[in-house]
Amino acid sequence: MTSNAHKREPLLTAEYFDKDVAYEQNDAIPKFEKKLAGDVPDKKQRARLRFVLFQKKLHLIISRYSRGDDVAELPAMLPSVVEALALYQSEDLHEPFDIQSVDDYQTALWLLSLAIAFRADPATCEKLVALISNQGKDALVDSLIKQLRPLDRPTIQLLHPALTQSLYAATQASPPNQGACLKDHLQSWYSARSDVYWHDNHKGPEGGGFFGYWSIEAAGVVVAFGMDDVSFQDMRYYPKDLVAYHRARQN
Repeated sequence: MTSNAHKREPLLTAEYFDKDVAYEQNDAIPKFEKKLAGDVPDKKQRARLRFVLFQKKLHLIISRYSRGDDVAELPAMLPSVVEALALYQSEDLHEPFDIQSVDDYQTALWLLSLAIAFRADPATCEKLVALISNQGKDALVDSLIKQLRPLDRPTIQLLHPALTQSLYAATQASPPNQGACLKDHLQSWYSARSDVYWHDNHKGPEGGGFFGYWSIEAAGVVVAFGMDDVSFQDMRYYPKDLVAYHRARQN
């Protein structure tokens, strides 16, 4: 059992995360995979199952981080998440990835940032960028993609400035001013995301599918641009152990 002393996410209990992780790993995800391995003639239902499986695999990484698991155990999970997204997009009735949507935008930032923080292999990075396929539309997304593969036509616009203006400003600031930008981003991170699908999940019945609240994109930016995170390292929503893992592998 996980102890509350090791848990990273302050909301909900260690027992909640133990139960949630065990259910997703041992019950929910295998059931979805088994169902999809069989015949699902309704194409709309099949696409929906694929999408939910992708979400569950992504959420499981975040849940395990929230629970306090060793970060070194998490990178091996990312290729399966990317493959689940690829299988969803191979379905006839899938919805294209569209970062005009705040849900897809936040998901794109998380996926790209995890790939950067985990030092994902080139094949996984290439597949992920192709699946997101929204280059040239948002400056922050482009700045993260550039860490994974060359990008010919980056943009300077932000599609959702209320979500990422301060974080993107950090990528353009001189080192003495980067910390202030990150602090601004982290202070408003949760409140700015009231329209994202997982907002307030922790208030739902028995946790409501809560997997933790983390600005994974902040970690992606910090490691991508080599920023000093001492001044905001212990702020709420900053996943400092992702950054620590990445930097430990540099040495």
